[in-house]
Amino acid sequence: MYGRGNDLGERIMGRIRQIILGVLLAAALSTFACWFTSDNYDGNYIAGVNNFQEHYTEGQSFQNAEYHNNRYVALPITVYVKVHSINNETPTITRAVLQYRVRRNGSWLTPWITVRTITNPSATLDYSVPVPLFGNGTIDPKNLQSEDEIIIRYYCTNGVIQSGDLNDPLNSINPNSTEYANNYSNTYTGGWTPPFVFKVIYNGERRVGW
Repeated sequence: MYGRGNDLGERIMGRIRQIILGVLLAAALSTFACWFTSDNYDGNYIAGVNNFQEHYTEGQSFQNAEYHNNRYVALPITVYVKVHSINNETPTITRAVLQYRVRRNGSWLTPWITVRTITNPSATLDYSVPVPLFGNGTIDPKNLQSEDEIIIRYYCTNGVIQSGDLNDPLNSINPNSTEYANNYSNTYTGGWTPPFVFKVIYNGERRVGW
């Protein structure tokens, strides 16, 4: 009788451990669906393109930081991003993706095109300043016309939170010329917000040397 009772106790404890494990797993999955917020994103954003069309401008406080859109640019485009670091050594970002999409006269010409995906960015870069993390001149769509719009988005995750949903096409997105950091409650769809989305306009020219 003692052995049977002991077996029953072990089965009950095993079931309890399974339930606890399931709860922890569900919590982890739900946490991953969280977006960067004003409390945890401020070291990660699109800083600007080329030499140097600013996207981000500091404010007197975090809430007053500005994100500029509708800047005119030549091709090809180099995107500078800020990547938060710990003690200026190890990036907290575990995966980064750069994508763009082209629109003409209100109609999309392309789906989202992935320029480059980086896993565990190198800790040897100087993350105290914006860096061309995805390379130089990496956005260079063909057959563009002057005034075509290029929407750029920077996906990043630290394995727990992410800058937006890569499966969201952002079909209706049309960023204002100036967006503010305090407009941070899902300004766009899919969790995407001003620091990670940059709308530029093609000026019909190519950069010198390209």
